[in-house]
Amino acid sequence: MRQVKIRNQGKAKAVLGTVSIRTDTVGAGDAFAITKNPCTAPIAPKGSCTLNLSFAPTTVGTINGTLTVPYNGGSLQIGLSGGGLAAAVSAPQTVNFGTATHGQSGRTQKITITNNNPIGLQLSAANTPGPDFAIVSDGCSSQVLPAKSKCVVSVAFSPQVNSSGTIAGALAYHMNYGSNSGSVSIGLNGQAR
Repeated sequence: MRQVKIRNQGKAKAVLGTVSIRTDTVGAGDAFAITKNPCTAPIAPKGSCTLNLSFAPTTVGTINGTLTVPYNGGSLQIGLSGGGLAAAVSAPQTVNFGTATHGQSGRTQKITITNNNPIGLQLSAANTPGPDFAIVSDGCSSQVLPAKSKCVVSVAFSPQVNSSGTIAGALAYHMNYGSNSGSVSIGLNGQAR
């Protein structure tokens, strides 16, 4: 989410028309959207209002758009730009660890994360996947994953004594790709007995 503050620097009220947003890049769908628009009332001199914008690309590469703010018979146009990370990273959506006995070490699974981008991808440290799952080795945390390369993280399932039935957790990394960011999250499932 990004915010755009609209400020009235004039001496009269700014009466706004309908604020609109469009994606200008052909084939990029509606990558830009207004998620919150409190700018519906006139803005007093020296006053302001703030729009919340979202960016949800469906294609890889630079995507351009335009935010249009009509006011007092004129119009303000603001250029928007973002980088698409669609399919930037591939990883399994969910990893199943099978059944393990309470208080005993269960199965360890190797999870591969692949950078599909033409440039490096900075990964954050992994989150803690939950009390029943533990990271055994992590070749992905805080690493720059070069273009078209992979890293592996090993996760163990060890259900706690008070755990029973289906146990769920998640392994997640934040990632930066150039000036863009995103995240990858992998569901973890196992049965405790």
